[in-house]
Amino acid sequence: MIIVKPSEKLKVLRTRRHWTQEELAEKIRENGPKVYQGTVSRYETDKEEPDSIVKETIQNIFGEEIWADESNSEVSIGVIYNDAEQQR
Repeated sequence: MIIVKPSEKLKVLRTRRHWTQEELAEKIRENGPKVYQGTVSRYETDKEEPDSIVKETIQNIFGEEIWADESNSEVSIGVIYNDAEQQR
């Protein structure tokens, strides 16, 4: 397992789905919270942390826990390499 910050995990999950920051922001907005591309960028670069409602919405979108433990700034994520990278 690789340990990454929630901001890094958020970016990995988004890019695995080939979504832009704007596309993720739209999906979040469809579920209520007013979030825009710039907000997603700040979440992914650790310049801003989402509030609890936005965190819950994002985790529901991805079906994964991103902010596992509020007392710990890092969470576990499975190996993020694709097949080509694993063969190196």
